Amino acid sequence: MAGREDLVLTDSSRVAEIVLSPGEESPWHIHSDVVEHVFCLSGKIEVHCLDPDDAVELCPGEKVEVQPLRQHRITNYTGSDSKYLLVQRGTYDFIHRDS
Repeated sequence: MAGREDLVLTDSSRVAEIVLSPGEESPWHIHSDVVEHVFCLSGKIEVHCLDPDDAVELCPGEKVEVQPLRQHRITNYTGSDSKYLLVQRGTYDFIHRDS
């Protein structure tokens, strides 16, 4: 991963600025009690969710919300770095899943 900076980190919330390198993606995962808000800051990213299968492309200024227990991953499919702001509410956990 190109970089992650936690801006806010408490028992019930997390805000992080994350930079993905070209072609980089997070692993498939779920959160049992976290509502996740993804805000694209620069470049382009794709938030892909399963059950049902859905993909949202985000450009700077656009956002998407991922509900708890929804399997998802975030991908930078471009040829340059992409940056996004991750805002999470709830008791944090990160449970890896196979796609």
